[in-house]
Amino acid sequence: MSKNEMNSQNSSMLQKLSSQTIRLRVVQPPINIKRLLIGYIDKYKGQSGIICVRSTEEGNTLAAYLRARHINVAVSCAPGQMKDQIFITTNLADFRKCPVNVRFMIHISSPKSLGEYLLDIGSVKNDLPCEVILYFKQANTKKQWWTINKRIDIDNEEKIRQYNGLQSVAQYANTSRCLQREIARYLGGNCHPCHQCSNCLYKGELDDITSEAQILIALVKLAHGQYNKINIAQIVTGSRNQRMLENGAEIYEQYGALQNYSQEKVLNLIDYLIATDYLEIRQGRYLFITTAGLEVLENKIVVKRKRFSEYPLRFTSYDKDLFEKLRLKRLELAKETKVAPFIVFTNTSLNDMVRVLPQTSAEFLTVEGVGKYRLEHYGGAMMAIIKDYLNEKNLKTVC
Repeated sequence: MSKNEMNSQNSSMLQKLSSQTIRLRVVQPPINIKRLLIGYIDKYKGQSGIICVRSTEEGNTLAAYLRARHINVAVSCAPGQMKDQIFITTNLADFRKCPVNVRFMIHISSPKSLGEYLLDIGSVKNDLPCEVILYFKQANTKKQWWTINKRIDIDNEEKIRQYNGLQSVAQYANTSRCLQREIARYLGGNCHPCHQCSNCLYKGELDDITSEAQILIALVKLAHGQYNKINIAQIVTGSRNQRMLENGAEIYEQYGALQNYSQEKVLNLIDYLIATDYLEIRQGRYLFITTAGLEVLENKIVVKRKRFSEYPLRFTSYDKDLFEKLRLKRLELAKETKVAPFIVFTNTSLNDMVRVLPQTSAEFLTVEGVGKYRLEHYGGAMMAIIKDYLNEKNLKTVC
């Protein structure tokens, strides 16, 4: 692509974002991706949405899950067939000529770069407001990072390019700034805050992470660019990785200082520190301290970060009635077996029963949190409640 073509493409993307039809969102664990999908599908019931996945196998598995919940979903069909349904795809290029307005688009697998993500956003029609959601899971990015690291068919320059691509997504997912401004900055431009992305609209609590930030920044300073972010996460969590121990990981004062954190959570913290300019990456992967990072060490800056919380589910009125009947049956079963109600079934499982409406053993096993034990001991009683309810309401399940 020529420089003029790239500038034109970047200009078109900035113009599309400034139209206010694109509403950018980033979500992360502990949000459950399946509950997130159900929430958005309920919100835009009867309208079109796109779910972007990495592989056809992943798409087929997700489609089976949604169909079991009586959701009209298609995988890799012609875009012209997607009216009023959910479409699962691995390739959004097919949607560039699609006439259907999409109301939401969710990437459940992180793209390889922010540039790739922007191409996806630009591929769909958005005359109506469209929520564009990135579900960022650090474990997936970590896996992609190691895949690049192990490749022997590309040179170091190409590896650095691919590392930078992954890092651009990680920084976008962890920034506290306006997401639209973050994209504009990535494209070499600038814009005013959009006042409608998930960061601009965030009204929740901010966690003070200054002490964690100081541990990470101090270690990066001592390492003098010797380590990448995965190495840093291994050191502060007290990893017993043989190679890291041989390289002297235990000599650092910060070794094991964040041992109560998972490596994925520490990596998110590191990405946040990079996104907020307290750390920087050079040569595609090695960490260095910035001037702002020094000020954090000197207690001149307090570092705060928003908190990711669970996404609420939405139900129709008759769903609530059925949930209550199932809840009472759960309480009855708990008393009979002398265990706590959540041991019988969690609320998540009850919510999913309301959606799946299982009437056979095979269907009951598709409910979240249900295995053979719960099916054998409690499944019959719960399915009887569901069957009676459907008969009472003159309802039937339709796939």
